[in-house]
Amino acid sequence: MNKLQKTLTDMQLRLSVVHGRRLTHEDLALLAHASTRAVGEWMRGSTTPAAMSSVLNLMALLPPEDVNAVLKAWRETKMQKTKARGDLANSKSIQ
Repeated sequence: MNKLQKTLTDMQLRLSVVHGRRLTHEDLALLAHASTRAVGEWMRGSTTPAAMSSVLNLMALLPPEDVNAVLKAWRETKMQKTKARGDLANSKSIQ
C-alpha cells in the first residue's frame, strides 16, 4: 500500500466515524465530486492523481494551524459554490 492509499484509507475511516457508518467508494466519490471508478482506482493504487499528491505534500510542509486555515477557507469556498448551484451531492447527502 502506497502513501496515498494509506492517506485515503485513513480519510475514509475518519469520515465513516463522522457520518456514523462505513462509507463505500460510491459515498467517497459523491463527497469528493469524483467518479466511483476513479475513487476505486485511487484506493487500489492503480492510479495516483498527481495534483492530489502534490497538494498533500505541500500541506504536510505547513504548521498545523496553517493547514487548518487552508482547509477552512477551502470548506467555506466549497459551501458558497454548493449553495449557489444547488449541488446534487447536498441533495443526496450522505447519512
